[in-house]
Amino acid sequence: MNKLESLSIPDFGTLKVAVTGGSAVHLSGSIAMKDPRTSLTPFFRTLHEAACDLPAHQLDVDVSALRFVSSSAIRVFLDWVTWVQQEPNDRRYKLCFRTDSRVSWQRVSLPVLVEFADNLVSVEPVAEPDGRPG
Repeated sequence: MNKLESLSIPDFGTLKVAVTGGSAVHLSGSIAMKDPRTSLTPFFRTLHEAACDLPAHQLDVDVSALRFVSSSAIRVFLDWVTWVQQEPNDRRYKLCFRTDSRVSWQRVSLPVLVEFADNLVSVEPVAEPDGRPG
């Protein structure tokens, strides 16, 4: 079991977090709390530290079921990318966001993260049951 799989996941109310397969995180629900940085930043920082030790140097972050994210919560994702950038090369990993292109915050906000750190962030739509991108 790697550090990522042994993370303690707090109760965030409307945000659900699950770690699967040793190198994937699934976020679902919504992030609508008043000050998400206060409650989410410590967890995401711990998640980042665990991901630095992943052998594949990639963390898949499935946000396809994360239907709403407030504008202030986008800052948490930006902070996360910044932490990765600040790591020495041997501890950096890539963030691959799995998205649903029908969800507006994902279409608008996640490409900005790619522009901010295109060598470390990618966005890939998940496939729908008929095989078409989401």
